[in-house]
Amino acid sequence: MNVAGVEKCSLVDWPGKMAAVVFAPGCNLRCHYCHNRATLCESPVLLDRDAVLALLYERRGFLDGVVISGGEPTLQLGLTTFIDSVRAMGYPVKLDTNGTRPRVLQSLLETERLDFVAMDVKAPRHRYDEVCGVSVDQDAIDESIDLILRSGVAHEFRTTVLPDFTEEDILDIVERVSGAERYVLQPYRSSEGSQSLEA
Repeated sequence: MNVAGVEKCSLVDWPGKMAAVVFAPGCNLRCHYCHNRATLCESPVLLDRDAVLALLYERRGFLDGVVISGGEPTLQLGLTTFIDSVRAMGYPVKLDTNGTRPRVLQSLLETERLDFVAMDVKAPRHRYDEVCGVSVDQDAIDESIDLILRSGVAHEFRTTVLPDFTEEDILDIVERVSGAERYVLQPYRSSEGSQSLEA
């Protein structure tokens, strides 16, 4: 798996845990408000994978887990192998995903490689393509939501509340993720920020 960045210690990316965050490069969406645009360029600066694993190994006993974020991690061919390497160190793993690749998500869930999944639900159905900047397969989004809800794995769904979202837009998403353990509304930020409100 390619790695575009590492946050050595985060208290906000995994509820209740002190975690390292590993950022995978590349994304199949083009959300205009994305805070990780540096990972989306065609030739991002990559970190040495073995050096990243060595860093995680050294921090055993200090960290509670590892978050794999992006970009969109499920685009990475070596994702499963990387997760296996991290889990072999004794770390639980959280995956951040946009839900566009349900087959990859299904494989990771069925093989019990994930301890927590956070999925971004970007918009109500009728505004998805507009918000994401590309055409998005809504059947894939629905399938990923269903896989997560049925998995028994700890999870949350998240939405960044854009300035022009209406109450009806949010209620549309709430209905779509009905039954979720946690649904988080993230305030829109024109610059980097991680503050959020739990619905």
